[in-house]
Amino acid sequence: MERLKPTTNISEHTTTLKIALLVADTPSQPVVEKFGDYTQIFPAMLKKAVAHSKRNIDFSIECFDVTQMQYPREHEAFHGVIITGSASSAASNEPWIFHFNEYIKQLIEDVPECKVVGVCFGHQLIARALGGTVAKNKKGWEIGHTEVKLNNAGKKLLKTNKDTLQLQQMHEDVVSYSPPGLEVLCSSDLCEVQAMLKPNHILTVQAHPEFTPGIVEEITRSREQQGKFTPEMASSVYSKLTLPDDSIWFATKIVEFFMGNFVEDS
Repeated sequence: MERLKPTTNISEHTTTLKIALLVADTPSQPVVEKFGDYTQIFPAMLKKAVAHSKRNIDFSIECFDVTQMQYPREHEAFHGVIITGSASSAASNEPWIFHFNEYIKQLIEDVPECKVVGVCFGHQLIARALGGTVAKNKKGWEIGHTEVKLNNAGKKLLKTNKDTLQLQQMHEDVVSYSPPGLEVLCSSDLCEVQAMLKPNHILTVQAHPEFTPGIVEEITRSREQQGKFTPEMASSVYSKLTLPDDSIWFATKIVEFFMGNFVEDS
């Protein structure tokens, strides 16, 4: 099968990338009311990343609700897929998650020309599909503005001189064993596997580059009210909402991944 390549409008010099967004959850109502659901949040992230990259790129995004077992029929029609986060556990054998796990395994094995990006739940599900393991983090929740340390492979592969990244987190599960064939790029104090890469095929991240501080605040407030987060946990998140982060930097790396090459940081 001939590999689908990003298409370029010669007259406008604009590259179009066709992306399938595999939506694994709907955010809480306060988030939806203020920022939209994932069908709006992820395109907004990509739009900011394209602006940051200063490239003429346009995204054609088609959304699929995988909780209802809706998937693309023609994978070769897309340059890649993005798997969103979810409040559900990637380790669960709930029917839609079990089915989704099998689908991702087949997609990665059978359609290597389709690039796959996984975010949080997506990061974990890809690890599971490829032979890794996902489990509750023995160190507890990792939430809000967090320092992530890039290893030597991460700096080399992502073409950056950064030693650390500041990223927004919201997870209790972790990849407890990374699968063979994927390079671990970075870690944090609470999570050893923060991102993984198989060049030109798979990119995953435990953090949420699509989350703005406002989204993190609304999720934290909702979970504090539900008793999932203690007041101390929530207070720690609120105290860091104004700190700068590297979400758009990482989102730009996602764009570069879909384009076929990472670019040296300027």
